[in-house]
Amino acid sequence: MDTLTWLCKWFSDNCNEDWEHNNTISITSLDNPGWHFKADLTDTDYEGRALSLEVRNTENDWYDIACDGQTFNAYGDASKLPILIEQFKNFVEQAS
Repeated sequence: MDTLTWLCKWFSDNCNEDWEHNNTISITSLDNPGWHFKADLTDTDYEGRALSLEVRNTENDWYDIACDGQTFNAYGDASKLPILIEQFKNFVEQAS
């Protein structure tokens, strides 16, 4: 299953007529330029898990992952959106 299809399934699996009203998954652009991927973990099986990862190859080749147990945040340069979502998938699958 490709990563985007996996993300759609993860979202659907967590929708329970309550979670989706208070929690979100969002993808926004950054002005440096880059991406921010965010997924709320409250009331999921992944709530409480923490992670911190920083990858700096060059000024234009980087990404950061941070999860405080409530929210998974991933930031990266303009080419990293697939990697940010893949890192979220890895985070979830490692907990399963």
